[in-house]
Amino acid sequence: MKAMKNIVAAFATLSMMAALAACGQKEYTIADLPTLDAGKYVTLPEYKGLQVSLAAKTEITDDAVDYYIQTKMNDDEQFHDVTTNVEDGDMVNISYVGMIDDVAFDGGTANDQLLVIGSDSYIDGFEDGLIGASAGETVSLNLTFPENYSATDLAGKDCVFTVTVNYVVADLTDENVALVDADYTEAAAYKAAVKELLQSYVDYQYEYSLKSAVASQLLDGCTFEELPESLLASFREDLVKTLEDAAAASDTTMAEYMANYYGVTEDNLDSVLDTMAEQYAQEGIALQAIADIEGITVTDEEVDTTLESQATEAGKASVEEYLGEDGDKEDVRTNLMYNKVYDLLIENAVITEG
Repeated sequence: MKAMKNIVAAFATLSMMAALAACGQKEYTIADLPTLDAGKYVTLPEYKGLQVSLAAKTEITDDAVDYYIQTKMNDDEQFHDVTTNVEDGDMVNISYVGMIDDVAFDGGTANDQLLVIGSDSYIDGFEDGLIGASAGETVSLNLTFPENYSATDLAGKDCVFTVTVNYVVADLTDENVALVDADYTEAAAYKAAVKELLQSYVDYQYEYSLKSAVASQLLDGCTFEELPESLLASFREDLVKTLEDAAAASDTTMAEYMANYYGVTEDNLDSVLDTMAEQYAQEGIALQAIADIEGITVTDEEVDTTLESQATEAGKASVEEYLGEDGDKEDVRTNLMYNKVYDLLIENAVITEG
């Protein structure tokens, strides 16, 4: 009996020790990244001098601005001119049928197509053949596909296009600019604003592509140890919330959103989310490890300034209103740290554009 009591006591002691050990395990969240010993979980490559390739940044031209504005005007019937004749440089709405030997060929028929005359978007003679035609008129164009045409079954063949000019899209003028945007009375000012907007968009796309290319090169060179389960869970929870918010904004469920935008079926949704969360966690660990080495930090003042700016842009009266019940300042701190590290990596990267 005494031996049995000793065994029970020993078992109880071991159980208590295990429980105490479990209670002592650190639970990590994304907010803990700045205090986490990130270098313990990753072996970094030489992160200065990463070699990346991407498409050159687009510079928005005046022609691109005009095209954007006129496509917007095309959506409003009041800008459909049905009384004028087609001139070089006009944007026209056309419908057409293309035939070879009196038989319509694949890809040769279309309705309500926008075409800028002189843009060389169609084969030689097509656009010039519409100059002088009146809105509502149908013209017949006897043309020949070029010998080096991309569709080899059409290359070098004679064809006839029957084209109807549905209408000409009006040009933007000082007289009609307020009908396009009530904030403007001068066409030049509106065009300048649109150009700035379009340029900011393509600049954002370029910076996003550059950051993605740098991230890919960095992570490909990293070797990771097993990450804390609690940290992975925190990244997964944050990912799911982001996707649920995006799905709600699209008036769909998260499963539908993932299927529509990512091609992920409901059967493998959990697996995909686990993989994505692990990738995001690895990125966070790698960036934090670099921040630790380089002495990169984010101050409370930087966090507060950023939040105040974001609240103002969102039209909120205060940071508290902007954050809401589930808001967390530490998310902003983490994002600011990410941006600072990426700025360092990009500044030192070898970038090839083409």
